[in-house]
Amino acid sequence: GLTMPELRGGTADFSQGGDGDLSSVGLRGSIERAMDSSPLILSVDAQARAADALVLKRTMSFLPTVNLEFASTRLFDGDRAFNTMGREDGFSSDSTAAIALEWTIFDGFQNYYNLRSAESAALAAKLSAQATRDDVAFDTVQSYLDFLTADSSIALVNKHLKLMKRLASAVREKRKVGFASDADVMMVESDLATLRQQLVTVEADRGKALDRFSSVTGRSGTPRPLDSRVMKRLEGGQEALVQQALHLNPRLRAARYNSDAAQYSTRAARGRYLPRVNLIGSYRTELGDDFLKRDGGSWAAGIKLTVPLVDPATMGDVRRTSEAAISESYRASEVQRQVALETRMLWKDYVAGGARQDLSNTKIAAQRRVIEALEQQFKLGMVSLTTLLDQQRQLMS
Repeated sequence: GLTMPELRGGTADFSQGGDGDLSSVGLRGSIERAMDSSPLILSVDAQARAADALVLKRTMSFLPTVNLEFASTRLFDGDRAFNTMGREDGFSSDSTAAIALEWTIFDGFQNYYNLRSAESAALAAKLSAQATRDDVAFDTVQSYLDFLTADSSIALVNKHLKLMKRLASAVREKRKVGFASDADVMMVESDLATLRQQLVTVEADRGKALDRFSSVTGRSGTPRPLDSRVMKRLEGGQEALVQQALHLNPRLRAARYNSDAAQYSTRAARGRYLPRVNLIGSYRTELGDDFLKRDGGSWAAGIKLTVPLVDPATMGDVRRTSEAAISESYRASEVQRQVALETRMLWKDYVAGGARQDLSNTKIAAQRRVIEALEQQFKLGMVSLTTLLDQQRQLMS
């Protein structure tokens, strides 16, 4: 089996060709290039930074707010204009400037739970970004291995084509001397046509795999064969791997943090039912008519208490956040179930695949020896062409 750390740490890398193209591409370099060029990774990284910015915003909410206020009004006094018989127009200016401070000292723990919610959401965003990176790496490895598999299949089909062409020539020579019939020649030609069809199919598979590989990595190049040092056997057994997945899987961890964030949001919404206490202070000064002359200023300080009596919107928010928290909790449970199930299924596929590979290697080695012996016997006329072709077909299957 292949594990992501070993794949990223493999010795193979990019080999630069002419004009910036890649003539040969290693697995490690392919993964690194896919990581750097993936728009999806750039998107989730931006989402993680946005989540961090929200944490900063929630943290700043614990600090006081300071505002500079300025007001200018133009007043008209009709009585004064009438009493002075028009000697005064009755207009006067009133300008004030102030510095006001407001500091929330109790808000029903809304700021606290909003901060905890933002922190959990930020951790979930980072883990989601990690999961996306794993997905991109997996797609890169998958397309890389698909290409190598198709390339190996092409080499195998070409090898059998060569053998079949040699057999066809031998059958034609036998027909010339009367030891083979036209039907024998047609059987060989039929098998040759089948092999050519297989060659067209695997060449198309290699082309599609190369297109996927180039799309994922954002660069052209041909994957080179894997270094054996990037291969590693999975150890520990099924349940040990399941526990490891439940502990480390980034999607599951992100789902759990999203559930925590939803729970904290619910508590923050409920805090709006509680009184709010703010510390307020200000310095205010009156400005003269010429806007430059200032009268003496005044200081003020106090505590403002706000008690919610009727707030239907809060009731709706509490209900909404409560249902969202329940939904995220169920979602985390579902992700946990899927991770455990997928790990168990992958382990069984891994064990079965290893067993099939060992058995296939034994079977192929035995069939090749049988075919070599049958070819010699066919040349001596000791076995029929049908027997030899049946063995060839079994090997190709």
